[in-house]
Amino acid sequence: MIIYKSAILGSQEKYKEAINVIENGLKTHPEEIYFYLNKVTYHKILGNKKGALETINKGLKFNSSNILLLENKISLLKDLERYEEGLVVIEKVLEIYPKNLSILNDKWYILAYREKYDDALKTIRDALKINPKNVNLLDIYGEIFQLSGQYEEAIEQYHNVIEKEPEIDFIHETYIKMGQCFKELGDYNKALINLENGKEIATRKQNSEWIEKANKLLSDIDKLNVSI
Repeated sequence: MIIYKSAILGSQEKYKEAINVIENGLKTHPEEIYFYLNKVTYHKILGNKKGALETINKGLKFNSSNILLLENKISLLKDLERYEEGLVVIEKVLEIYPKNLSILNDKWYILAYREKYDDALKTIRDALKINPKNVNLLDIYGEIFQLSGQYEEAIEQYHNVIEKEPEIDFIHETYIKMGQCFKELGDYNKALINLENGKEIATRKQNSEWIEKANKLLSDIDKLNVSI
């Protein structure tokens, strides 16, 4: 009844009222994890990340291994740029769920952001052992190589993505990132080819963010005034 009532209020965008309903429910059922999860959702909608995190921590006192609460906690810590705390939670989760690809994805993200590229690469290799055919992981593998300045290795992984899944939804990103790698290596002809391919696909998908990225890189090459 409480979940239903709070959901109705949520659908009416009465999020504070929905939170109040859930808080009343928690007074009599403090162990009900879905109360905490719904309350977290409404706090996040309201932009109250601190309230969401406090709610998660209260819920974890009743169920410290609940994956939904833990995933939400990691997400919030990332948003709050509390990366070291996020890594602590991630390691705890991986002790319980060592093959959770979503958590491994969070781990590489934080490690790469902290410029711990070797650890980030190891994390992706661990993930690929679990799912070696996952082209999203291969693309991430390439991206970490790119972030660490290992452009040839990045290009190899991007090639693998394109060969395995040339029609995958994010393929325009792969082409553009590969074009950027060729640009960094000074191979402007291959850079232009891949950037134009990526831009064409992004244009068909009406993805303005990646069109802008491609245009910026193409403009940078043009300013170099090099013969192609």
